[in-house]
Amino acid sequence: MKRILFAGLLVAGAGVFVAGQTPSPQAPPTPTFRVDVEYVEVDALVSDKNGQFVRGLTKDDFQVLEDGKPQSITNFSLVDIPIEQPTRPLFASAPIERDVQSNERPFDGRVYVMVLDDYHVDVTRTARVRASARQFIERNLGANDLMAIIFTGGRSQDAQEFTNNKRLLLAAVDHFTGQKLRSATLNRNDDYFRNQSVGSSDPAQDMDEQQRAYNARSMLVTLQKVAEWFGSVR
Repeated sequence: MKRILFAGLLVAGAGVFVAGQTPSPQAPPTPTFRVDVEYVEVDALVSDKNGQFVRGLTKDDFQVLEDGKPQSITNFSLVDIPIEQPTRPLFASAPIERDVQSNERPFDGRVYVMVLDDYHVDVTRTARVRASARQFIERNLGANDLMAIIFTGGRSQDAQEFTNNKRLLLAAVDHFTGQKLRSATLNRNDDYFRNQSVGSSDPAQDMDEQQRAYNARSMLVTLQKVAEWFGSVR
């Protein structure tokens, strides 16, 4: 009985002795380094001396340099969308519009949405915007492409649904009219001198401030909806 008690006291004492020792310093934690990998997408259009698209190229045919140093090309894909030009009969000054639509051939063209921001274009610049929009449609829209035209002002009666009919698209462009509000600075200047004439010390106000904010939000919402819709297009 004494031996068991002595052994128990010895073990207990050893336990107290070990617990009372100063703990040895732990090894420092292994540092973790985070590495960011940048992926840069580069678009390239290759054409011959006649302006024709060159097909059959691979990533080995390209070299990408950054600050004079060659960079590795990890992914390569070919985007080949045929652009058909409308045929014009010899007796006509312009191509004849199609009066029949068919789904026999799958769609293989490009899809455009032209957003005309009438909220932020001054009325005096209406003609310049119309000319630029008309130029793009007449020069770049192929016979197998589709385009829709919308206005940030939300005038659905002037917008144009998806079509490849250039006459309808150009007619929608001709409905564009800039309706940008008067400058906030000019409004405040007028309000300042108006207050001075009546002896008021009120700070100068922009009377169109709320409408200006509404127009900005409306424009951004339109762009957001277009971007979200295009995100679902494959």
